[in-house]
Amino acid sequence: MPRLRAAGDGVRRWLRVVTSPPWRRAPLLVAASPALAIGVAVAAFVLALAGASQPLFSAATGRASLHQDLEEGCAFEVGLRVERGIALDGPGTATGDPLAARSAVLDEAVAPVDGVAPAVVSVFGGDATIARAGAEAGETASVQLLQRDGFAAHVEVVAGGAGPGVWVPDTVAEPLGLEPGDEIVLVDGGGMTLPVAAIYRDLRDGRDDWWCSLRYTFESRSAGGAAPPPTVVVDDLATVVAEAGGRGVRVWWEYPPDAGRWDLAAARRATADLRAVADRTNDRVSDLAQALGPGISTVDRPASVTKAEDTQAAVESVAGPVAWGTIGVALTMLLTAARSWLSRRSQQVTVLTLRGAGPVAVGLKAVGELLPALVVGVAAGLAAAIAVVRTVAPDPEVDGEALAEGLAVVGVAVLVAVAAVVVVVAAGARRVGVGAGGAAPRRTLPPWEPVVLAGAAAALYEVQSRPAAGDGRIDGLLLVFPLLLLAGGSGAVARAVLSRRVLAVAAVRAPVAGWLAARRIAASRGRVSLIVTGAAISIGIVVFAGATSASVRATAEAKALLGDGARQIVRLSVHGDRPTDPPVAGASTVVTRATESSVLRAGHDPADVLGVDPATFADAAFWDDSFADRSLDALLDAVALPADAPADDPVPAIAVGDGLPDRFVVTLDGEDGTEEVAVAVVARADAFPGFEASRPRPLVVVDRAALDRVGVVEHPEVWLSDDSPSVPDRLAREGLSIVYSRRGAIDLAGAGTRLRPQIWAIDYLQVIGLAAGLATVAGLGLHVAADAERRRLGAALARRLGLPPRQVAGATAVEVGAILLGGLVLGVALAGIALRLVFAKLDPLPNTPPDPLLRGDLGLVGLCALVAVVVALVVTLVVERRSTRSSLPELLRAAR
Repeated sequence: MPRLRAAGDGVRRWLRVVTSPPWRRAPLLVAASPALAIGVAVAAFVLALAGASQPLFSAATGRASLHQDLEEGCAFEVGLRVERGIALDGPGTATGDPLAARSAVLDEAVAPVDGVAPAVVSVFGGDATIARAGAEAGETASVQLLQRDGFAAHVEVVAGGAGPGVWVPDTVAEPLGLEPGDEIVLVDGGGMTLPVAAIYRDLRDGRDDWWCSLRYTFESRSAGGAAPPPTVVVDDLATVVAEAGGRGVRVWWEYPPDAGRWDLAAARRATADLRAVADRTNDRVSDLAQALGPGISTVDRPASVTKAEDTQAAVESVAGPVAWGTIGVALTMLLTAARSWLSRRSQQVTVLTLRGAGPVAVGLKAVGELLPALVVGVAAGLAAAIAVVRTVAPDPEVDGEALAEGLAVVGVAVLVAVAAVVVVVAAGARRVGVGAGGAAPRRTLPPWEPVVLAGAAAALYEVQSRPAAGDGRIDGLLLVFPLLLLAGGSGAVARAVLSRRVLAVAAVRAPVAGWLAARRIAASRGRVSLIVTGAAISIGIVVFAGATSASVRATAEAKALLGDGARQIVRLSVHGDRPTDPPVAGASTVVTRATESSVLRAGHDPADVLGVDPATFADAAFWDDSFADRSLDALLDAVALPADAPADDPVPAIAVGDGLPDRFVVTLDGEDGTEEVAVAVVARADAFPGFEASRPRPLVVVDRAALDRVGVVEHPEVWLSDDSPSVPDRLAREGLSIVYSRRGAIDLAGAGTRLRPQIWAIDYLQVIGLAAGLATVAGLGLHVAADAERRRLGAALARRLGLPPRQVAGATAVEVGAILLGGLVLGVALAGIALRLVFAKLDPLPNTPPDPLLRGDLGLVGLCALVAVVVALVVTLVVERRSTRSSLPELLRAAR
């Protein structure tokens, strides 16, 4: 009991202290220190932004991956597809009822599944031969018979469209002379006639994505294969086929996702439920399978849900550590604010301590004063996190579960921040020197950099030890390593440079302004070291993210375009006229691709041969200076064949790839049989336009005139720097016989799909870098505010002693500029080192040439430097304006 009574008395005394006027009025004192309040608000803003945006951004990437699979892929293949055959018994069979019965049973099974759109039913009647009723014998057309729900909204009507009957494509209607209102005859269907309701544009010539699951109905299954016949759309096709004597039809029931309700959580549930339905349809003993009959049922054929989960996990593995690191920077700035508060309130802390206030009570008073700014900053940070997701994230919708997770993270971080502020202030209050009337001297921060650098080394080892995924997935350590390197490296360098010995040497050799700035930095070098580190981290993250984004995009473009050689390739017929001049002046060139014949001479690996026009090749070919040690113009000049070159001299050539000696003979198919061309290698390149990764052969580049001279019979190609789809049509109208055209931009889009997780993670990295930059600016302001009274007193004494005002202002400018310049230099340098060390693992297609292309973003570096200059000028103007308003007597009285 005595112990409990004593404890109760202690609690009551403590409560009387913290409920006394100094503590009750604490939140009202926030306006007394505007710099401190702004610094706390900005640090809290960054903390809330990083903590809340990470789960929101990760959820947005998963949802965006799902939606892009629906928009750019095929929604019908993502959902449930049930394929069945329906047997027909011949003319007069009531086939509509069995189809309707099966649809009703299947709809009932799918109805409980949330997030699925109504079924689209397609009926396939096979091939048929039709003719115009009353036309002369022999005028027929081969077609396919199809029925599909809602098709009329997804075709281009040429004529008609009202009333019952079949819809005939224009490619059939024109040669048969059909118009709406005419009748067609099913030639192989017993002479059955059907009215023509409409003429529509042939779907083989273009269609919207609604037809995506039926693409092989309109396209050949293999390159160069024959196209399927045109499609005639028929109402109640099963009845028509039965009346025509058919034995059966195939039916597809397709249940696509409802995009409006298709987020990752809903997709997981819906996909699992649809798989259960598909399993029931495939289980022959189930009632559902017996009602539908034998067949195949599939769900999410492109595995879009799994892909979205992988995408979200990949982005989260990067965004999570980076966000927590930024939260750590914000917490450091809040601790700096606590130390600044302790320095500014040192006299008040002394008085409160003498009156019996304990260290924890003093810490709570500091929290009370900082709390309004903290609340405002957190609220603004939460709003900014939502705004970032809506503007930067690939999907603007805010996920409720992710928002709740973000709020929980921010709440925990704020509680940790409040506790840390109490601890820092309480520890400082314990060391208050009563006789000195102020806080105890600052203690040096223990060395933490070796631990962080060790973590960076371990992360780099893991990154280098693992094989590159090559499928768009991201190893989280790839972007965590730069953060650790920036923090540890900049912290270690800043600690070394800001040592007393280095600063003393710098102060002795510097002019007056530099000497004064060095003295100020030396007086608070621990705090300055943290600010330099924060600046290096924020600038380094922004520079690293910008350079990585530019490098990834450049590498993807090079890999997509290198094999084709240009942005658009138009292959010409071998039997047509061979153009001598580029058909599009200034934007095209003519090349000849050839492959060595099976009859080979010994001495080199089989090779592909590319004949180029040295005068125009650079106008259209895709080129990067990393492909070779020499420029493209220099390489082309080296292989240009002089007009008077003897026919028996070796042809100058560029060798690309391995396995080619300096001199050899290539064997090519010519007009009169196999031709041999002696080749002398005059230059070598690591990569060259037309070097195809799918063909593991070296490439020999020669002047096209040398191939024309021996009569090489391969297809000529027009390479164009213009990827407009209208170019091939224009060339065809000009008389060129075109076999096919291909655009490298399509391959680039495919590579871009695999790059999306990387690009999204890098975008988030840039946002976090900017947020960390705000925290650094807040830390700089807190650093200045912590010593505001001493700065004003020192400036006033300097002016009284005759030091020109520009020297005083110059000292502040040098101090602030040195801090920001140090952060800029360290951030840019360490970001460049980190990028070189890990970028090979970010290669989107590691097995496809060329090697990764590193690209720096000098514009971003210049922007960071400009921001640093502006911040330095603003801080200097604010500090000096307040200093000039203070008189020396007033400052001396306040300092007593």
